[in-house]
Amino acid sequence: MIILFTKFFSLILAIIVISRSISDFRSKKESLIMAVFWSMVWLAITILAFYPQLIDIIIVKLDNGTGIGTFNGIALVFIMFICYRIYAKAHRVEQGLRKIATQVGLKDFEK
Repeated sequence: MIILFTKFFSLILAIIVISRSISDFRSKKESLIMAVFWSMVWLAITILAFYPQLIDIIIVKLDNGTGIGTFNGIALVFIMFICYRIYAKAHRVEQGLRKIATQVGLKDFEK
């Protein structure tokens, strides 16, 4: 039951982030590089959610095979989603400030 929830949770968040990233790219709020980056990250997260044995293989290669629990996996997905949201909001604020600075600069230049 928890594994099914993890898969569903990851898939829903991935769909939200990827669609938002594509939408932001089309409206020129985000660069192509960042849209591809976030799409690839969330595609990887979704693949790992559906095939958790890949995580175990990676951990065995990197560590002594202690493994990652399902709750840690859900936490990782949630943290990545929060990171994306923070990035997206910071990027929008930066674009807004850049626009305001340009308008103020042009207004001062006209005087």
